[in-house]
Amino acid sequence: MLVAYLDESEDRRRQRYYFGALVLDGESATRTVEAMEAIARDAAERFPVPPEIELHGYDLMNGAGAWECLAGKIRARLGIFKESLQAVTSQRGEFLVREVDVHAVEEIPDAAEATPHEICLVHVLQTLDRIAEERGEYILVIADEHHLAGNLREQLRQWRAEGTPGHYKRTYLSRVVDTIHFTPSKESRLLQAADLLLYFHQRYEGRTLGRDQREMKFLELMKVEVSRIEHPDSGGWPPKCTKPPADRRGGQGGSEA
Repeated sequence: MLVAYLDESEDRRRQRYYFGALVLDGESATRTVEAMEAIARDAAERFPVPPEIELHGYDLMNGAGAWECLAGKIRARLGIFKESLQAVTSQRGEFLVREVDVHAVEEIPDAAEATPHEICLVHVLQTLDRIAEERGEYILVIADEHHLAGNLREQLRQWRAEGTPGHYKRTYLSRVVDTIHFTPSKESRLLQAADLLLYFHQRYEGRTLGRDQREMKFLELMKVEVSRIEHPDSGGWPPKCTKPPADRRGGQGGSEA
């Protein structure tokens, strides 16, 4: 059986909604957890942070939250971020990113009743269902705690009974096991891994926005490694938002910048 770890994010400035899914088999999941635990323990030995500290993308990249003690140490922060990404990319996993152009959706009459969150979730679940089918497997979906967890489970039941909405390829998600299971990201190294990958994806898209030169070099270097596990069906909807021009101006959204 495969397991998909979901993370979501919104970029308010660029008007994008994202879902990222890290897909792993049992062995790869176990090895990734072991590697990330070792990274956290090593950080606790070198800096005043606890060994159970969450490897959270935004906080680690920006020296915020539990990583505030590294606010003035960009080399240390990037080093831990790099090690964490490599812990994931060294395994036999895949990372899927689906994004929705919020503004473009508002201009499409057929999509007017659906939220960007719903559209993006449908797209990622459909793709996960197809990944599992192509491998002759079933897939369990785990996501970070969400205030709409009950509603999302109900939506999944509805999509199984009636098929997914018609904005994208209709499917009955027959390869998705049980329901969407929600758990706190602080208790799951693999949800943290999904968060790191999705945050890296957003940060890379906004790399022209006056970043520190050390960070720019880091983003370009790590993109090569992260690309190795990016699923080919990653992309955006409507299709024109899949690959924004390299010199596009805009920001990483809201508090995710």
